Amino acid sequence: MRSRGAEFRGVLFCGVMLTQQGPKVLEYNVRFGDPECEILMRRMKSDLYVHLAESAAGALRTPVEFSADSAISVVLAADGYPATPALGDVVEGLSQANAIDDVVVFHGGTRRSNDAVVTNGGRVVVVTATAATLAGARDVAYRGAGAISWPGMHYRRDIASQGLSA
Repeated sequence: MRSRGAEFRGVLFCGVMLTQQGPKVLEYNVRFGDPECEILMRRMKSDLYVHLAESAAGALRTPVEFSADSAISVVLAADGYPATPALGDVVEGLSQANAIDDVVVFHGGTRRSNDAVVTNGGRVVVVTATAATLAGARDVAYRGAGAISWPGMHYRRDIASQGLSA
């Protein structure tokens, strides 16, 4: 960007799909991608605020540091997603999932209704787990996903399964 005279400050996200013909770019965004950002934030050791402030000022000086741990995110989606997701279903098990060591549940399509958390979008929550190995992170993430439920909830069960025994 700089060599073209179009200096850029911020986040450049590149969505990539691995195919038999090699990596293919699906999209570019100038924001953090969701749910991809959850994995990065769980592994980031340095201070995101410092990096954003330095970037806005035009000089990123502090090294960006990530943990060596692996991270896995599993999107839990509402019935009818993506076309017409069901709204208003009570989400159960969030406290139990968040109580699992190394699990964080990020909300994307939820809202409060009285004393309950209910679905309010297609990608309702993202269960993200970290561990020393990819297999360990996968096991923990799926344990977290299994603790959560609502009518019609669904999620992929093959995340990070390639090369691992399922």
